[in-house]
Formats: sequence, C-alpha cells, structure tokens
Amino acid sequence: MTPIYMRVADRLEAEISKRTPGTELPSENELARTYRISRLTARASLEELERRCLVRRSQGKRTLVARRIDYVIGPERSPSWSEGVKLSGATPRSQTERLQLRKAPAAIRAALHIDARTPTLFLARKRFVDGELAAVADTWLVADLVPMLAERLAPDASLHDILSRVYRLTPRRAWSRAQFVIAPSAIARRLDLEGRPFVLRLTGVAVSHKLGRPIEITTSWLRADVFNVVFEMGRPL
Repeated sequence: MTPIYMRVADRLEAEISKRTPGTELPSENELARTYRISRLTARASLEELERRCLVRRSQGKRTLVARRIDYVIGPERSPSWSEGVKLSGATPRSQTERLQLRKAPAAIRAALHIDARTPTLFLARKRFVDGELAAVADTWLVADLVPMLAERLAPDASLHDILSRVYRLTPRRAWSRAQFVIAPSAIARRLDLEGRPFVLRLTGVAVSHKLGRPIEITTSWLRADVFNVVFEMGRPL
C-alpha cells in the first residue's frame, strides 16, 4: 500500500504542473489541515517533492515551485553553456571566481594531450540562470593557445565566445559525461546549498575545429532542481 505522504505528494505534483515557477506552496500546517494529515506527514510530502526536484525549500521553510530547464547535449549542439541555457528560453550569466596558471593533474593533461611541461590555466566560475546561482564550473585550458586570457575574459563573459571570436579556435564538443552525484562539501558551499544534496556533474572536452586538437576540459556541477540534462544522439528517423 502506498504511504499517505506519497499519495499526498502525487496529488501535489499534479497541482504543481499547473503552477508558475516561483509560486509558493501551502505551508506544512496548511497542508495538514487540507488533507487531514499530521504535520510530520505534510513535511514528508514536501520533502518527497523536493527529492523529485519539483520544489525548492528555503531556510525559512517556504516551499516554491521549481523551474527546471532542459539543458540539451548532443553532437550537433554547441559546447557553449551560455548558448545551451539561451536555447532553453532562460538567461545565462557567468562570474569568474579565479583564473590562474596551475599545473594540471595527470588525468587533465591526458585529456588535453599535453605533457607536464605544458603550462595550463585553471578557471573557476559561478553560473547563473535568470539571476539565480545554478551551477559552478572548473575549466582547464592550454595556456599557450589563449595568451592574455585574463585581460580578454571579462568577469561575466562567455568563455566559448572569447575562444571563438578572439582566439578563432571554434570549439566543438568532442566528449561528454554526465553523472548524478552527491555534491562534495566544497561544491555545495560554492552553490550556497545546505548539506550535500544531489547535483549533476557534467564533464566535457572541447576540441578546436581550426587546430584539430583538445583545447579545454570543463567539469560543471549543476543544481538538479534547475537543470534537466538531456542527451540527444543522432537524428529522428
């Protein structure tokens, strides 16, 4: 038999589908009165909706309808994060946390096809969707291919745009991997999340169409209550 909290969550899910993102749901006490259940059961129902990434609960225990956007990845899609968010109908913005010369780990060097003597740049960024912090990303680049990047990359600029427009590298997606993981503590702090919730970890390698070689590797951690990552392979028949 389906538990009561699950049945209530199912009914609320049907209601949520008709509500505008950002709409506040009834409180635990209001739900308890409406469905004639205990407050603990009402709380369990809201927590279940949160696990389904349908709502977001704030520190003040307000429960809001989540807005999730489809972030589509495929061989025909640009590797640009900003472009992917725009195609979903949302507005992207990036914020540079740090950009520095740093020796890349062996796995990163292997992905970029470089040796230990090749200088690399490490770029850490926060990413926003419609003004809300939605992801963080760490990028490694071959430093010799992007001279003076610190001067040319504005704090809120699109890296893909700079690589294409300024350096004429024309990045394209070569490899991607997505995993649903528990957020490491450091990542949860960067995302301003409580505890260590599940996030989507997306790693991708971009190659230069011009040079025919890898130029960057990026690992992003995306909030699961903001993004619905969709992989598209091939074309419909």
